[in-house]
Amino acid sequence: RMVSHPRLEYALHQDAQGVWHIPESCPGTCLVYLRDGPEVVSRPTLVPRPGVHDDASGQVLSALVIVEFNERQKAIKSALSSLAAPEGSEEDLAWLVEVIVNLNGLPPTALDVLKLLPSRPAALVRALLFAKDASARAVVWSLQNELPFLWLELPLPDWKNAVESDFEAFRRLLSPILGEQRAVAEASHRLSQLRDEL
Repeated sequence: RMVSHPRLEYALHQDAQGVWHIPESCPGTCLVYLRDGPEVVSRPTLVPRPGVHDDASGQVLSALVIVEFNERQKAIKSALSSLAAPEGSEEDLAWLVEVIVNLNGLPPTALDVLKLLPSRPAALVRALLFAKDASARAVVWSLQNELPFLWLELPLPDWKNAVESDFEAFRRLLSPILGEQRAVAEASHRLSQLRDEL
């Protein structure tokens, strides 16, 4: 599975000598694992591919493909912290939610970014709010079953920070199109709907 495009899985190719290879159609860093039907039966391994450029334009994704462990952990934590701000990258949020909703049997701890997500509660809440529909939000919500956190135990200031950031980002997006007053109304209505759903 390509880290930069986590929705799809690709089968490894076996050469004449019996050696398995990542397909050439999968550029960049990949997550490699064995699957038996719906079950993942091996520990997933992140495989950097030297000489192959990663399509890693987002801050979170760029951090995830750093090879050195300590440097990668530090960069991921910094990138997740930045998601809590209204200026947090929509590209990073979209990628993060896409990874979560397409785990397809992979444990969330297979990727450092998900393993570290509970350490940045505001980023966790922003991912929940950014999910495109109720089905995706339910998958994000279910992370509490596999990672060490509970939604209802997240600090209130982190919920507040994430909600305010989500509101501000949505308002900024709509303001040039709808005007300031209507953009505020639409952003408020969206949060009201999310509140009722959650």
